[in-house]
Amino acid sequence: MFDARDIAIAQWEKEHPDLNVFDDEDLEVMPALEINIDAQIAAVIEALEIT
Repeated sequence: MFDARDIAIAQWEKEHPDLNVFDDEDLEVMPALEINIDAQIAAVIEALEIT
């Protein structure tokens, strides 16, 4: 997930060595993570169960 973001930022920094990556408002790198909602809900329910 973060690998693609980190690669994109590193590439940007390489192409713009005199600029700060955090100052470029045009740079958008959105991480993406696929999740399974049903599995997440089941994990939360399991974690909350007291046995």
